[in-house]
Amino acid sequence: TVNADKSTLALAPLVAVDHRVRSLSVDGIGPTLKVGDTSQYALHHRLYVDVPDATGEAAELQRLLLQQLESALPSDAINPIRLLATGDIIFGRCTWTRTVQYGEPYIAAFLDVADFLKSADVTMGNMDNTLSDNITPMGCGTGTVNFVAPTSFLDGVEYAGIDIMTQGSNHLRDFGPQYVVETIDALDRYTITHAGAGRNLAEAQAAAIYEVAGVRFGIVSGVNIDVADNSTYWATPDSAGSAPIDTASVAASIAAVRDQVDYVIFAPQWGIEYIPGPSEKQAALAEAALTAGADLIVGNHPHVPQWAVHNDQRGFVAWALGNFVYDQDWCYWTERSAILEAIFGDGRLLSVRYHPVKIEDYHRPHLTQGSDRENILRLIELGSTGQLANELICATSPLRTVLQPFVE
Repeated sequence: TVNADKSTLALAPLVAVDHRVRSLSVDGIGPTLKVGDTSQYALHHRLYVDVPDATGEAAELQRLLLQQLESALPSDAINPIRLLATGDIIFGRCTWTRTVQYGEPYIAAFLDVADFLKSADVTMGNMDNTLSDNITPMGCGTGTVNFVAPTSFLDGVEYAGIDIMTQGSNHLRDFGPQYVVETIDALDRYTITHAGAGRNLAEAQAAAIYEVAGVRFGIVSGVNIDVADNSTYWATPDSAGSAPIDTASVAASIAAVRDQVDYVIFAPQWGIEYIPGPSEKQAALAEAALTAGADLIVGNHPHVPQWAVHNDQRGFVAWALGNFVYDQDWCYWTERSAILEAIFGDGRLLSVRYHPVKIEDYHRPHLTQGSDRENILRLIELGSTGQLANELICATSPLRTVLQPFVE
């Protein structure tokens, strides 16, 4: 009832709450939001036992009694883990030019968001380019769609506190498989966990495992966008590239890691560019991932924010978050995206929130307010509730969808 009607307010036990319900904090404390000191939460049940001093057999009986009470009445503390996930990071073209203009270390793109990203227990990004110290980058004005930057651009990723980088990408292999290996080696040197690419097919399709505070995440990534042929992006049994994904391989990769971790995240590159909702291929891949045990799906590639599946008990699906570090300034929506916040605890996904983002100067995202924030959240809400057409939103004037029901 609460999930179906936004106007309904309910008092529910913690065990009944998951990502399908918007939890509220009480006195600034929210156990499912990781806000405030949850030990002081006003709606906790508390049991106090006054134990007098005792010696000998009485002391031993007291110890056994307290042990039995603790076992029978376990703490309802959930020790939540807060994850942040970004949209596409593409170090190339004008993003490369602007970053280099600010000088080394190459952290300029993340100056306005690093503190926020580092506030999470774990932060995940998606990189859609090659890293190489053996290729000359092509900057502003070249019109290139092959993206490369020096490996030292990972200084910015490290500065921003990004722990995991997914590499399911239609651009990672732009310059050949040998540079995929160079990119992977660079991530390893920076000790950034990565998923979705490998030196060969088996390595590319294997899930990465990331552990924080004793909680283990399995991350499965890969690429299958809505074009006629994805094979040029893919790793093969004996050459490097991104992981090919279809319904069978996604299910197999998730099944292989499911019993080794607490939570599974599926982070694909998929879909159609500049469309605010999923394609049939996206829907099929998501269904395979959820059925296999994914708790959270965070997609990218369309370069605009896409809506979400918010009411599936199995998990939450953010079809795409949009651009995060990129130079596309020709459309209102290619400069606006969201960071997804996901709170995990007690064996499930407890809550999700979107934090709207705007990109400035071809490379520099920041958390945004006002009409931009309202438009981004409204697009996600309208699409997620079936009130927005799944059509090109960057097809004509950049202001096309800033008009009603959006705000200029």
